Amino acid sequence: MADVVFFKVKILRTNLKPMDYPDFNKINESLRGGGQDWAIYLDRWTGQHLDKISEMGTIDEVNADPDVQFCIYASDAPFAKEAKRLFSDRIEILEEADAKDFYDNRSHQTDLEQKVNADVMNNLRAKYGLEGNIQEADTSKMDVADQNALNPDHPAPGVVTNKEKTFDGFKQNRGLNIIKKADVEKDIPKTPEN
Repeated sequence: MADVVFFKVKILRTNLKPMDYPDFNKINESLRGGGQDWAIYLDRWTGQHLDKISEMGTIDEVNADPDVQFCIYASDAPFAKEAKRLFSDRIEILEEADAKDFYDNRSHQTDLEQKVNADVMNNLRAKYGLEGNIQEADTSKMDVADQNALNPDHPAPGVVTNKEKTFDGFKQNRGLNIIKKADVEKDIPKTPEN
């Protein structure tokens, strides 16, 4: 299992940039996998999870500023600590429950339960002369490989259960162990912003 820290990032809209992230490249190279660009380094952990409810230019009860959008990332503790230290007004270290709430209710709430490969479905329709929803077709006369493509619990390309629709599934599928906020922040010097 990978030990990770989830943190929320405040993205700003400025005159110069429509999506202005903190300059995480200011974080020491040794904390960025030997000098990788910050975006590549964070993508290797879990990637970015943008707020899809209050996107840039919109507001809601959680985010009243149209020039702000939030996202969450995960990384190892040293990177997250340094990000919080350098950008205390734009980074919030999250408890697991807060990361789960953001992931489930703001970032992935519209994700589909199943991922469907349209090319595979169209090939099966053509192969068996089927129309409409192929997932409802009688599969008893299909090849085993084609039956597997229609089985969402089988890893074959076709219809696959989205194991990362929920935070719990995402965490399990990626093998993540979430580090507690207090364990991360205990060594970060306090400033007026944090």
